[in-house]
This record gives sequence, C-alpha cells and structure tokens, in this order.
Amino acid sequence: MLDLYLYKKGSIQPISPITKFHPSEIKEAFHHLHAGRHIGPACIEFPPDLTTLSADFFAEESNFRADRAYLMIGGLGGLGRSAAMWLAERGAGHIIFFSRSASDHATTHSSFLCELSELGCSYQIVSGSVEDITTIEKVIANSTKPIAGVVHLPLVVWVCGLS
Repeated sequence: MLDLYLYKKGSIQPISPITKFHPSEIKEAFHHLHAGRHIGPACIEFPPDLTTLSADFFAEESNFRADRAYLMIGGLGGLGRSAAMWLAERGAGHIIFFSRSASDHATTHSSFLCELSELGCSYQIVSGSVEDITTIEKVIANSTKPIAGVVHLPLVVWVCGLS
C-alpha cells in the first residue's frame, strides 16, 4: 500500500514513455515488446465499458496436444491460473508450473489443481529460478511428456490511471 500512497502523492511515477494499446491490439503489443527497441512499459488500456470488447478472436481455433506438456514460467497467480485453465480446456495434456514460489502456491491452490485434473490435464509443480540453467535442464529432463510450448507469465500487473 505504500507504493499506492506514494503514487497518489506524486512521489513516484511510472517509467515513461508508456506505450498504450487497445485490447484488440494485443498481438501488436507483443511485437512492440519483442522488437526490443522500446523504452518504458506497454499498457493494455481497457475501455470503461467492457461490453464493447469483442471476443471473436481466435479462441475457438486454438487447440493443444494431450500428449505434450506446456511449461508455464510463473503462472500460479490469478492470470496464470486463467491461462492454465484456458490451455486445459483446449486439450493441453500436461502443464508444468515453474517459479520460485511454486511450492508455496501449490498448497494454496489445491482446488484449482483438482479442476485441471478433472479436465484431464496432469501437472507438475517445480520450484526454482529460470536464471539457473541446471534447474531448467532438470525441468526439461523430468517432464513426464515432451514440452511443446512455453508460457512466460512472471509479471507485475498495475492499473493505469489511478487517482
């Protein structure tokens, strides 16, 4: 709460410039970040009336393999659980949750993990740092299925325009 207080007081400011994208421009936002020539954060700016957003993207076209694993770096927070559920609902057979605090989250989110199992998606929970190549090699070697994709989710979400 101290950071919110300092923000409201004007003592701290977001890094500038903030490049803003509409939710329909998610792909462009990732391309912007991937290019590596940006300074400051990228912000997805949602309209006040969320009912104006279209959900007609490519969700129905997305299918994942039941005989493969998907490695989630981070991902046991709210956004990560949503992403994992989305993967499982579209056929992902196995998800590996990998983060420094994975073991702590595993006991907290046992009902979520049961939901994944009910969808036919097995999981592994591994604590460690992505900066440690030995740990990464162990994760890959100990995966119960070949890894088909990586979802990178260690992020900080903050709300633009706090007053």
